[in-house]
Amino acid sequence: MYCLETVIAGDEVLRRLAGDVVDARIVALHGSLSLLPMTDEYFDAVAVRGSPISQALRALGVRRGSHLDEFDAAGLGRHRRTEDWLVTPNE
Repeated sequence: MYCLETVIAGDEVLRRLAGDVVDARIVALHGSLSLLPMTDEYFDAVAVRGSPISQALRALGVRRGSHLDEFDAAGLGRHRRTEDWLVTPNE
């Protein structure tokens, strides 16, 4: 199994998120969506200002406090890894 961490949104949104990260790669998907892989370089760049989701949650009034980030502070941390969403038949 391969897990890919990415941001999926419209191309214009991803170009703004990529900002000045030289190696950021935006990949077109079906329809009007594209994806931006969370490479180490891109992750390091956004870690300073927070992930796009954390930035949105901050704009909605969520405060990080002692949590890892705003995503965790909002109680969403348990959904951080998509492989944890799957339930195998033996569970």
